[in-house]
Amino acid sequence: FIEPPAGLTNNCGTQPVQSSFDLFRILPNGNTNLLGNYQIPHRSLVNLELNSTDGLLYTIGTDRRVYGINPAGGPAMVFNSDVGFDTERYGLEADASGNLIVMRYGAPNSFYRVAAGTGATFLGSFPDDSASNFGDRFGIQPDGDYVVYSDAPAGRTPREFEIDTTGHIDGTTFNFSYLTGSNMRTLGSSYIVSNGAVNPLTGDVFSSGGNCAAGSSVILATAADGNSSSVSSIFISGIGNNYTDGMDNFNARGVTDLDFGARRDGLPGKCLYFADDYNDVIYSACGFAPTAANVAVSGRVFSPDGFGLRNASVSITDSHGNVRYALTSSFGYFRFDEVAAGETYVASVTSKRYTFTPRTVTPTDELTDFDFFPEKN
Repeated sequence: FIEPPAGLTNNCGTQPVQSSFDLFRILPNGNTNLLGNYQIPHRSLVNLELNSTDGLLYTIGTDRRVYGINPAGGPAMVFNSDVGFDTERYGLEADASGNLIVMRYGAPNSFYRVAAGTGATFLGSFPDDSASNFGDRFGIQPDGDYVVYSDAPAGRTPREFEIDTTGHIDGTTFNFSYLTGSNMRTLGSSYIVSNGAVNPLTGDVFSSGGNCAAGSSVILATAADGNSSSVSSIFISGIGNNYTDGMDNFNARGVTDLDFGARRDGLPGKCLYFADDYNDVIYSACGFAPTAANVAVSGRVFSPDGFGLRNASVSITDSHGNVRYALTSSFGYFRFDEVAAGETYVASVTSKRYTFTPRTVTPTDELTDFDFFPEKN
């Protein structure tokens, strides 16, 4: 948790450079410990990223240096002495392999891989098809794709968008697609900075916005299969003083940072934590998720002679290991309702007499005739 520095300007002009910040650890019982004061030049809010591979916190100063901080305490260490480009507005994330990925703000955004030493490797940008596909911060989904949390200056209606990293070659253009329904106008009409978080288990996207000194009063949720229809919804509202037009009221305040962490009750799963700068309170939200469209999957299990096979066990397993079962009817039919559209499942059939090859399925609409035939001896 960062204590915002005093003296921030209440306008969206150039923010003054701050010479240091205080860093606190917040314990599960709510107590806070001061880790130290760090002499790292920065503007406005500090962008910190925890790299789970080496356990260090990373940030970038306006001096273009990347610093590493041990959460256990101690001085900041210089990880990279000069990334080679302006870092006043940037996104910083660690991927599954422990690489630090930096997103440089612009139209469009561009991405870099930062290693120890100096300089950065240019990964690529993406087609600039409109004035709406850029933002300050981004997240990384479980499959490695990047999700950019778009900002919303006056006159624009931007949406979050996903950068496809599959098979990408360093230095070439990324493919990207907008996440359906993620309209930052629902968060406030003129937010020029963006922030958000990706659930590391499900890939669901939670985003918000701000206008330099104030944050949004709501958080928007987009399901992991965000290219399906009708998957976005307002997740949490009434944050700050519940004022939604950020440019007209610089004292609105609200969400200034959000991220996922372990549950405080020790149960499996993750919780969303967010800071409300209106009352200096940090909240956690557990067990919430945006709702994707549900469909039905049905079919029939056949015997070698072409008749329906009764009392065979059919199972479908999602990407998180959750399993659902159904027994076939007298004529071999089965059906699963409330199946999340866009989710990939592995379907299997268990029978005492016959062997069936598992199949994968990613339903986008109601699926019928999802049939199984036994392997030939």
